[in-house]
Amino acid sequence: MFASNFPMDRVSSSLVNIIDAFSDIVYAHHPDALKTVFYDNAKRFYQL
Repeated sequence: MFASNFPMDRVSSSLVNIIDAFSDIVYAHHPDALKTVFYDNAKRFYQL
């Protein structure tokens, strides 16, 4: 799950910077992958 390890990452960067960097990488791979990573995974995991 994206950002589930954020409290540990906080020492090296802010959540905004982590999200921005990760979004850029995912978008470069495939623009449609953003929805899968940030929405569909959470929806499936939390059974929403």
